[in-house]
Amino acid sequence: MAEESDRDIQVRGKWLLALGFLVVLWLPLADTWLGLDPAPRVVELRVPVAWPEVGWKAEVVRQLPKALEGYYDDHFGFRNSLIRLNNRLRLITKSNLHDTPVIVGKDDWVYINAGGGLLDDRRAVRLYTEAELETYGQELVQRRDLLAALGIPYLYVLAPDKHSIYPEYLPNRIRRAGEHDRTDQLMSHLQSHTDLEILDLRQVLLPAKQERELYSSNGSHWNDYGAYLAYTAIQNRVAEWFPAVAPLPLDAFEVTPRRRRGDVARMLGLADLMFADYPEVKLRGLSRSIETKNGVFDLAGRLPPHRLPFAHEIDDPALPRVVMFRDSFTNALLPFLGQHYQRIAYYWTNFIPGVVRHEKPQLVIEERAERQATKLNESAQ
Repeated sequence: MAEESDRDIQVRGKWLLALGFLVVLWLPLADTWLGLDPAPRVVELRVPVAWPEVGWKAEVVRQLPKALEGYYDDHFGFRNSLIRLNNRLRLITKSNLHDTPVIVGKDDWVYINAGGGLLDDRRAVRLYTEAELETYGQELVQRRDLLAALGIPYLYVLAPDKHSIYPEYLPNRIRRAGEHDRTDQLMSHLQSHTDLEILDLRQVLLPAKQERELYSSNGSHWNDYGAYLAYTAIQNRVAEWFPAVAPLPLDAFEVTPRRRRGDVARMLGLADLMFADYPEVKLRGLSRSIETKNGVFDLAGRLPPHRLPFAHEIDDPALPRVVMFRDSFTNALLPFLGQHYQRIAYYWTNFIPGVVRHEKPQLVIEERAERQATKLNESAQ
């Protein structure tokens, strides 16, 4: 009886093992169908691969296996939980690979590193040739000259990446191999070889970081304090052309501390764990401006919904009209800038002459994040 009992136990154990294997095998597919994964969605720097076109055309059939592989790479079951677990281990071990999209630094500070760009740029191991700098400088000068022929001033604004303002939280191994990086090269070239109006906000934010935190540990953009300083610098420069648009003092705003999840924390799938203090800087009283999409240049179908253009308007014809070509760093500037213009139209695109002809502004501002400004081969459009 004892031998039969042991045999039964062994059989039941094998059946349980087989059943467990089948459950593990089918759980990812069940999650794909039923959405069982409890982890928050991981936010990435790209759009996930969509379900491929299915049909009987020869080209569609030929591409279908690769297309399906790409789709399931982005949608396999419990993907968010697995990424979350991996990134929690990375935070504990401070592990970083060259091509990882996020660098884990000291004191749980995290940095954007799309395609290894931060590592190469910070270490100054990937520099521009003189020909590349000359090409980019000429492109910006052509924009300025096109606008000058229409009587429109042009201001180019550089928004620093977090690692340029807070390099001290980067891992010790990320050290500069040379004195200057690509941003230094670019700004130096533009200032010495062109007569463009350049506003390098590194020069504004670096001295100010001793007084208060301007970027937060779990995000990639400046916080509201950093945005306020950037806004002040922009408006002071614009006031040289239009004196009525001088910036508002900080006491015109109410500052309230908040705990927030940063965009880099969401990329790691750890938004529920990586909170940080953010100052919320809000205008006291009602805003002068209203948001509208009336009269904007039609870019539907060419941009994702969150990047479609809009404008802030004030019913005051004495104020100037502005077009701002921008990127994500302008998001935090919106409540500030909107207080000063009859119309300021925001275009999350590269410079488009058709937009200028359509909007008929009195000033064009081009704001570029450091990580975008240094992609010289992608600048023209």
